[in-house]
Amino acid sequence: PQSTVAGQHLVIVEGRSDVRYLESVRRVHHASRKVTFVPASGPRNMVPVTRTMLEVAESVLALTVLVDGDVAGPQADRLTEDLKGLVSEFGLGPNDVDVIVVHPDLEGALGLTDSETVLRNPRYLRNIADTKLDTMVEKADLMTRAARDPTLGKLLRAIGLDLG
Repeated sequence: PQSTVAGQHLVIVEGRSDVRYLESVRRVHHASRKVTFVPASGPRNMVPVTRTMLEVAESVLALTVLVDGDVAGPQADRLTEDLKGLVSEFGLGPNDVDVIVVHPDLEGALGLTDSETVLRNPRYLRNIADTKLDTMVEKADLMTRAARDPTLGKLLRAIGLDLG
C-alpha cells in the first residue's frame, strides 16, 4: 500500500498544538509545497517518532524537527546528532535533516502570544477557534519577523512558505 508520507517533507513537532499553529500559518500564507506534520508528544519522543515515520514512509525528501527553546545547548546538540545518525540509516543525507530550535517557543516565535496572555491563561491558544487563530496569524506579520529572525525564516521555508 502507498504510504501517506511518500515523497514528502516531514516536520516533526513537539505536540498537536504546534501542528495546529503551523497549519494555520500554511493556510493564511498559502503554502505551496506538501508537508506532513507529525506530533511527537514532547521532545523526548522526537527520535522514536522519527524512526517510526521513516520506517513506514516509502520515501521522505527531507525531514525537519522543530523544538522549543527549552531544549537547548547540549540537549539540542544530542538530539541533532541522534537524528542525523538515524536518518543516515534510511538513506537521507545529513543535509536532508534539520533541527530547528525556536525561542522562546513556537507561539512566541510566531508572534501569537505575549507574556501577559500566557501568564493569565497558558492554554489560551489551544482553546481558540481556528478562525480566531488565523486572524492572529494574519496580524503577526510573519514575513517581517522572518526577515529579522533567520531561525523563523528557516522554519517558514521548511513548512512550505515562499519568503521571496
